[in-house]
This record gives sequence, C-alpha cells and structure tokens, in this order.
Amino acid sequence: MREPFDDWTADELLGHFVSYRKQASPSLKKLLPRRDFRLYGVCTRYPRKLARYAKLRPAGTGIYDVRWGARDIRLIVTRQIPQERRNALWLMFSAVRESVRYGVSKYEGRLDEMSSTIGQMLVKYQVGWINIMPYTVEDYRKELERNVLRSLTPERRLEGLSQ
Repeated sequence: MREPFDDWTADELLGHFVSYRKQASPSLKKLLPRRDFRLYGVCTRYPRKLARYAKLRPAGTGIYDVRWGARDIRLIVTRQIPQERRNALWLMFSAVRESVRYGVSKYEGRLDEMSSTIGQMLVKYQVGWINIMPYTVEDYRKELERNVLRSLTPERRLEGLSQ
C-alpha cells in the first residue's frame, strides 16, 4: 500500500499483462485476443507522478482511465472511493482508518479466509471488533485444535483415544 502507481508501475503492469496473455493462450501462435483482457491498477493516493506522463481521465469518483502505450488502464484510487456498501473491499485498502473500519463493517465476503497481509493491515487500523487472523486458515485450525486439547482433562483426552 505504500508504493505509488507511477510510470514504472504502469510499465510493470503491461509486462505482467503480456506474460499472462502468453501463458493463458493455447499457444504463442494463437494468442487470446487483446480485447479479452482489461488492466486495472489500485493505489491509495492520486498518482501524481503518472499524471506527468499521461492524462488521467475521470471515469467516476476515485476511478480514472489512463492510456499507457497501446493499452488502457483503469485506476482505482481507494482514498477517493465513496463510502458505499458496494465499495467495502476497496475501502479496506484506503489507508484511512474510518474508511477501513467502514469497509470491514460492510464487507460481505469471508474475512476468516483472508490472507495474513490483510489481517495485519486490519490490526494496524485497530479494527478490533472483528475476528482477524494474522495467519492462514490452516494455522487457525491447528491453534484451535491445540487449545481444545489443552482445555480437556487427561481423562477426556484418553476417552477420545479409546473410541
């Protein structure tokens, strides 16, 4: 979340697009059509450095289209996205505490299966009223198992072995 979306980032995105298109295509001689792909960039702040090299055309609040080489990139500036339920996921990446909290409270996906990076980010923004796991789901399951075993008396543990 700290890296800007600048000209270098746009170049990297195009490079990844080219690589992905080659890998997703049946062969290098039969590449999937360019029109089947759209490029998106997400950043927390307005990309001033990129705006020096290319015109950013507003496509909505917090959304910009930019022509980079032969491709269009749709940029989503998370700090500028309106606080609406449909924007909950984007707001969780806005780096604005109140927007992050709003996003988490309205997000309808499964937070229990989010990556450790997202969990750590939510901890940073002190979203303490939601169960956040700063590790994988598998780690959570193992820890839960250990805690359950610790809570059982030796007799109860032995009971489970004899069944």
